[in-house]
Amino acid sequence: MTEKTKKYSSSLQITLLRGFWFGLLLSFLSAVVSYFLFLVLPGELTGGLYRIFRWPWVVGPGMVLGIALVFFRRTTVEIAGEQVLIHRVGHRECFELDGFLRPSVTRKAHIGSYSKWITVKCYLVFEKQGEIRKIRLYGFREKELETVLAALKREQTELLTEEEKTEVVGRYSEAAAEALIYHTEGENEFHLPAPVLIAKEWACLKKISLVVAGVVIIVGILDVRAALAGGAFSFQLLYLTLLASMLLILLLAVGAGLHIKRKHCAEKVIIGGEYLLVGEQYYPYSQIQKIRLTSPRKQSSSVFPVQHYLYVTGWEGTRKYWLGSDVSFPEYGILCKKLEQALAFWPDKQIYAFQKKSGSVSN
Repeated sequence: MTEKTKKYSSSLQITLLRGFWFGLLLSFLSAVVSYFLFLVLPGELTGGLYRIFRWPWVVGPGMVLGIALVFFRRTTVEIAGEQVLIHRVGHRECFELDGFLRPSVTRKAHIGSYSKWITVKCYLVFEKQGEIRKIRLYGFREKELETVLAALKREQTELLTEEEKTEVVGRYSEAAAEALIYHTEGENEFHLPAPVLIAKEWACLKKISLVVAGVVIIVGILDVRAALAGGAFSFQLLYLTLLASMLLILLLAVGAGLHIKRKHCAEKVIIGGEYLLVGEQYYPYSQIQKIRLTSPRKQSSSVFPVQHYLYVTGWEGTRKYWLGSDVSFPEYGILCKKLEQALAFWPDKQIYAFQKKSGSVSN
């Protein structure tokens, strides 16, 4: 196994952006608090604080302080052989690679008057001296977390002996062979018939559509009543009406998109010991260049479920397959785990992605 140290940190651009907003928030709060203190307790001290933290002169120092604080908390993960080092300014911890248990992602939605934003916290969970440790990766997004997980998986795979790898792959060969002989569905065989997936996705969209349509009707009635009553025109109601109408149009577009997804539906996926069968397409692992899937840890930031895709790159190009969503295919996470185990000999061939990748795709 290579002893070369691999380092992973959060995106520099994202870190600067977070520092910018954090600094802006610090500046605003400082200006408000100093002004409030000067009004409640007028005096030389509070007057001096008010002059120091007066808006907008406080913005510049606040930005510098905010960016510095975010950089100080920026976490770096280093993988060197069988050691995993996680550190930031003032904090440093070392773990054994075989002590890594799982990742953890916490998402929290914040809803304002006219907006919604989501904060994401990423963790790595280790076992150290009989104790479970959950380590926060400050500044990491889910995309950076997936990169670290892929590196950890590669290093863990290299720790396996050839006998252990053969044993893992052999279990898949036996399961696939038994399913073929006895015409049963093995634990590594997944069926995704397009009509079933489309029906489940439509059922989910219908529930969302009913709620949105109800909001559009109620807000529209309130708008009409306000206009007929001759009262002041409500820009807030108009904003809500336009927002709800746009969401309803988006629902119709998503529904139409389901028919496009139908032609990319995988129909069935069989994970064998030495091959991958998607639909009627047979892929020997030795001839696959790359398998890219939507991350099973990706969560939706809207009312629509995350759609899962599988991209298989071989000598004939890249083929795209639709695997539904958690609504229509809840076993997606199991499929990803089974595929990881089947590719024990080729850990670099499977990657997870959070966004579409440009390139030629054949149907």
